[in-house]
Amino acid sequence: MMSVYDSLKSNIDSFVSFFEEKRFNILTLFVYIVFLSAARMWFEALLLDYAYKEISYEYLFVQIHITCFFITSFIAGLVILKFFSKTELSKVANLTALGFTLVLLPPFIDVFILHNPQPYTYGDPNWIQNIFRLITLQSKQGLSVFYMGGEGIIYELLMILLAASLYVFIKTKSILRTLASAASFFVLFIFLGSPQINLLSPIAGQLIHPLFILRYLIVSIILLIILLYLTKKELLKSFIKSSRLITTTHFALMTIIGIFISGHILSRESVYIKINDVVNFILVFLRQIPPNETYTFSKFFIGNIGTFGISVFCIIFVWQYAVMINHVYDEKIDSINNK
Repeated sequence: MMSVYDSLKSNIDSFVSFFEEKRFNILTLFVYIVFLSAARMWFEALLLDYAYKEISYEYLFVQIHITCFFITSFIAGLVILKFFSKTELSKVANLTALGFTLVLLPPFIDVFILHNPQPYTYGDPNWIQNIFRLITLQSKQGLSVFYMGGEGIIYELLMILLAASLYVFIKTKSILRTLASAASFFVLFIFLGSPQINLLSPIAGQLIHPLFILRYLIVSIILLIILLYLTKKELLKSFIKSSRLITTTHFALMTIIGIFISGHILSRESVYIKINDVVNFILVFLRQIPPNETYTFSKFFIGNIGTFGISVFCIIFVWQYAVMINHVYDEKIDSINNK
């Protein structure tokens, strides 16, 4: 006869298995996460009456950067759950995808339940110091690490932490791993929610949001590499060996030189770094500037370091994609030729 404990355990396992059930492939998962991320951005803008609720090129970078934040957050959650739960990636991905619907809740909670809609803010860039103050009880200022505007975000974070911690505990029965996963979720959430933490911010120019987009793109790639390391180390090694880094560098340099020559980040206003004489010589030779003038980086020109970085990132990404597709077809061709 099944005991109460066994019955409860069986019900919990069945409940978790329902969320782990395979519903997505890579393509549908990507589309689903992008859709939810964009939906959260639009719901927040509409319910809290943000300016970027309008479809306009003026707010394009804002909309993309917020959407990228949620996509990066999903990948971060996937990495943390995979690492601490020691569960098959497909199961973790399907469970995380269903749980990701929680990101839609904060604006609805603030507007329709708490009736206290407040604009959401970025996290405090000094969150590490604030966490230390909070833990050591040095001052109440440490509580600012929890403030990001409306209370809906706090409820969202608590639900995510609770659900993720329960999943890790059910899978591992380890209190240490459960606490470590909760701490990782919290720290990573605050880090991703503080895009001001960026070494390039001082030279971002007037458009700060492209720099935020670049930050989330880079963090996402790093997280995906970590995820690949956790699941398929041999595939990661093969990718590194066949990535053609020298050719990739060549394309990146071509892009950088092209951006310089086109004047995308150039201005006559002397604010930052002087461009070296070689580049100025090229510009004079191409009659882009008079012989007696020198161009420098400008803090205020619309083409800034963020859009510059996104351009280089996209070129590298597209080239690596082409390399990987080429290898996939080469394997099929080689398998036929070797018969």
